[in-house]
Amino acid sequence: MILENFIKSFYLRYVQSKSDGSLIKVMIAIRFVNRILILVGIFLMSVMHGFCQEATVYFKTDVYVPDLKALRIIDSLTGIKGIEKILLHGHCDSVASYKYNEALALKRVNAVKARFVAKGINAEIIETKASGKRAPLDDNANDKERRLNRRVEIELVLK
Repeated sequence: MILENFIKSFYLRYVQSKSDGSLIKVMIAIRFVNRILILVGIFLMSVMHGFCQEATVYFKTDVYVPDLKALRIIDSLTGIKGIEKILLHGHCDSVASYKYNEALALKRVNAVKARFVAKGINAEIIETKASGKRAPLDDNANDKERRLNRRVEIELVLK
């Protein structure tokens, strides 16, 4: 009800009060309302499913040890209060075989998990999954795309 009243007041104030009634102003109003509805949807999903924080750490080719930037990201996440569960999902680029990349993705996930545990997070709340090269973000057509696929996705589910 509050959102509906807000949308109506916005419409009356910015669209109907203008004498020229231009299409551009109407489009701006629609985009604004659309953004509000998206934010409301995200909020409602968060309330229904619990809040979560997501991050991604990236790796160099054939490397499973997190670099300094990745360690900073992991360390910053360990400071978040009320962590209920941590989901780690490891990925690789398409350079090597499926078997090799599965093992490498698993090593990456376990290295990230080890850092969380070293920083005081209970290992029992950490779930791991390694997809190797089966779930790429990009096509692996060039170095930039391959770089984006060498990653561990981190999702914190908060209480």
